Amino acid sequence: MLGFILTSAISTTTTYTIIIIIIIIIIIIIIIIIIIIIIIIIIIIIIIIETCTIDPVDIVFVLDSTGSMGSFGFQKELDFVERFTNLTEIGEQTFHVGVVQFGNNSLKATTEFYLNQNFDRDSVIAAVRNIQYQYGGTDYVESGLEKAKEVLERTGRADAVIYVVLLTDGGLQDKNATHLIAQNLKSTFRH
Repeated sequence: MLGFILTSAISTTTTYTIIIIIIIIIIIIIIIIIIIIIIIIIIIIIIIIETCTIDPVDIVFVLDSTGSMGSFGFQKELDFVERFTNLTEIGEQTFHVGVVQFGNNSLKATTEFYLNQNFDRDSVIAAVRNIQYQYGGTDYVESGLEKAKEVLERTGRADAVIYVVLLTDGGLQDKNATHLIAQNLKSTFRH
C-alpha cells in the first residue's frame, strides 16, 4: 500500500512538472512571437518613414511696413515669420521661404530675399532678423502681392505647392487692384 501511495505521489509530481514545463514552453513561444511581431512592425514603420516624402513648398511672406503698422507691428510680423520658420522643415527639397515688404513710398514694395537664397532654418532666421522696417505712409498691398508673384516667377519651383501669406493691418489703397492681383496669383500658381 505504501508503494502505491509513493508511486501515485511521484506520478502526480511528475505530471505537475510536465504541465509546468509545457506552460513555460508555451509562454516562451508566445514571447518569441510577440518579439517577431514587434520587429516586423518596426521594419514597416522604418520603410514608411523612409518612403514618405514631403511635397516641396514655396512660401512667400508679404509684410506690411506702412506707417499704420509702426515698427512694433512690423516686428510682430517678423516674429511670426521666425516662429513659422522654427516649426518648418527648411531645405532644398522641402520648404523654401521668401519675404517681400510693401509700404515704402518711393519703392512701394521690395524683395527682402528670394526663395532660392536660404536652404536651412538658421539662414532663413538670420535673413529675417536682418530685415529693416521701411516706414511708409501708404498701403501698397497690391504692390506687395505683385512683388510676391515676381519672386515666385523668378525663383519658385514648378513642382512646389505655393503659398503667399499676407501680413497686414488691413488698410487697402485700392481694393479692386488688390483683389485682381490676388486672383491672378491664385490662377497663375494653382496646382
